[in-house]
Amino acid sequence: MNENPAFTLACRDGHSQPPVLRDVAASARLAGTLFEMSLRQTYRNTGTQLLEVVYSFPLMPRHSPAAVARARTRVGTDTPLTT
Repeated sequence: MNENPAFTLACRDGHSQPPVLRDVAASARLAGTLFEMSLRQTYRNTGTQLLEVVYSFPLMPRHSPAAVARARTRVGTDTPLTT
């Protein structure tokens, strides 16, 4: 398990420069014991090559139960990919 409490975006090949974080927006809602958070991060590829990236973020289940209910990714102007 990744113990790093930071969100990370890294290139899969291990040597290319990852995209640069340009903007972050967050909103949250608490309803009883349910905490819902939306996080929007905007990255920019400053290089000239297409990149394959791995995006990871920490969930610390031993501290409190947590789950990702929905994730959406948009690349350029393409239609969002929902998982």
